[in-house]
Amino acid sequence: MKARPPYLHPLRRDVPPLEEAFAACTAVFAGRDVPTHLCAQCFTPDWQARIIAAAKQACAGGAPKPEDYAQIYFEHPACSGGEETIKLFAPYGLRDLMTGCPPAGFAPFSYPEVFKTMIHAGFWFWPDAQIGAVRTLAMRLFWDWFGQGRYDWPTPDYTDDHLLGPGDDILHLCSLCLIDPADLVATLGTIHTPWADEALCGPLNFSGYGATYVAADTARDENRYLKASDAIAQTLRVREAAAFVAQVTPDWAEQAFFRNAQAAPELAERLSEFANYYDIRMMDTVETAALPVTDIWPDLPQI
Repeated sequence: MKARPPYLHPLRRDVPPLEEAFAACTAVFAGRDVPTHLCAQCFTPDWQARIIAAAKQACAGGAPKPEDYAQIYFEHPACSGGEETIKLFAPYGLRDLMTGCPPAGFAPFSYPEVFKTMIHAGFWFWPDAQIGAVRTLAMRLFWDWFGQGRYDWPTPDYTDDHLLGPGDDILHLCSLCLIDPADLVATLGTIHTPWADEALCGPLNFSGYGATYVAADTARDENRYLKASDAIAQTLRVREAAAFVAQVTPDWAEQAFFRNAQAAPELAERLSEFANYYDIRMMDTVETAALPVTDIWPDLPQI
């Protein structure tokens, strides 16, 4: 595999407990500008008042209720007060809504798009301290879940035969924070817990979700941030795919099957199926692994 691009970060283990990491993250984002008004076409007067009140609470270091701010994850960031509003709610949106668990009044068909909204708000071009605080949080979630099966945040009920639970969202967040997907895949391959084995049972595709737009490009002639985001997203996908091809071999699948045959028979059955159809299941991954990557970070101002 090619050398890691310098803007990608290794997966570290020396991170604080979840409560401490979350407190540090909220401290980084507290004090952002509170919106004075929101888009009247997107938000009724009652919704505007509700979100602004929640923003004031978050600005002061309080914990707003998800049902009071979740609507920002359904609209263009500029309609919700701009990137500052998305930043202000970022820690709480991750904690309360990351797994797509809808707040009161939004179920059963409306699921907040927390990651997409962060990308639309130009997350990859936020100041380093802000991305770093979310990255530390992501690493803590990674080790808690894939090492121990522990997830202390709100989450929907997952079926018994789907052990991954919030794991795919955690991996997506890690990749979003520019943790090298190759590190994530390689580490999952050595943990040997059911949750880690489940994550590798078939191509993951957790990295580099592309943006349909970036709000900072609004009213510009050229979509500079969108083009840069597409290049970053492809690099993340390629790093994940290349690591997956190298790590997740038929031999790995066979060993994982025997590891889980007694304790997690449903997982073992899926691992067996993956091994039997390995070449077919891996076709797209092999193609992605051959795509080019971006070695130099796009030269754009921070947002």
